[in-house]
Amino acid sequence: MGLIGAKEGADQPCGEDYVAEAVESDNAVAVLVQVRRYIGPGNEVPPGCLLVGHPRTATVTLAQPLNGRAVLEVQQGQPVPTR
Repeated sequence: MGLIGAKEGADQPCGEDYVAEAVESDNAVAVLVQVRRYIGPGNEVPPGCLLVGHPRTATVTLAQPLNGRAVLEVQQGQPVPTR
């Protein structure tokens, strides 16, 4: 799945990694994305990180094919386009 996030991975200052998990029912699939941020020395996120979005991806494996089920955005519960 595509999303907008940090340019670099969590192994770099100001970076983030994205881990996706699917919650499935007979009618819909909701994808939850957890953000794992870079934590520097002293367990702090560096100050001054730019909040500029970059295209990123996260992979999720479904227990069964979509077969017409809706894919829902978790916070609003709204359907999202699929391709």
